Amino acid sequence: MLYIVICDDNADHNHFLQKWVNMIIEEQGMQAKVALVAERAEDVLDYALEYTERINVYILDIELAGNTNGLELARKIRREDRRSYFIFITGHKQYTFDSFQVKTFDYLLKPVTFSRFESSLLNLYHDCFELGKIDSKIPLKSGSSVYMVNPNDIIYFEKDGPLLKIYLTSGLIKSYEPLKKIAAEYERYGFIRCHRSYVINPHHVLKISFSDNSLLMSNGDKCYFSRKYKKEIQSRFTHLYPTKYEQL
Repeated sequence: MLYIVICDDNADHNHFLQKWVNMIIEEQGMQAKVALVAERAEDVLDYALEYTERINVYILDIELAGNTNGLELARKIRREDRRSYFIFITGHKQYTFDSFQVKTFDYLLKPVTFSRFESSLLNLYHDCFELGKIDSKIPLKSGSSVYMVNPNDIIYFEKDGPLLKIYLTSGLIKSYEPLKKIAAEYERYGFIRCHRSYVINPHHVLKISFSDNSLLMSNGDKCYFSRKYKKEIQSRFTHLYPTKYEQL
């Protein structure tokens, strides 16, 4: 479970962000909740010192009323909590590089659109799954059996005629679930529909090749993406992580 803390000294901004966060949590089926909405840095610090065992996400403004700004607040929290995440939302871009000192996950400049904010929060959530901070078992139906599987362990889904092949880090499961249904259900975990035959886990992609429209997966298999889904692949990989993935 992710516990989200929102802090801006403007009550209207806090209300607006809380509404956005709750909307994203509900629509995406995230294991997350808003734990605190505060206007004072002192209230956030009190919370942080009490709940260091949680996986906390702090959404902070830089300029806060009082003696402690958002960056100084993050530094104080980081001393006690090494696992927490920080997203700064501010109108001051001059603090961007300073924010790296507290291992900031994202730095959003006002005005922030809903889509940009949603993308940031979802990327953070998927990062938690990738690092194993959130452990969730979900059911996969195979004939008369049901397997309980962590989404992190699923490499990709492949539709082979009526058969659905589910490639895991530990083996293979076969099912007859429709791929369209799988794509819709697993979107909340960050999975991507890239072809009429494939739904892939982006965390298991090792290389993207635009010469043959293929994705090299962590088990050595190749999945392919069609022209219809090419923009989605470019957006999810090469735009967000330009140095991590190779274009051929």
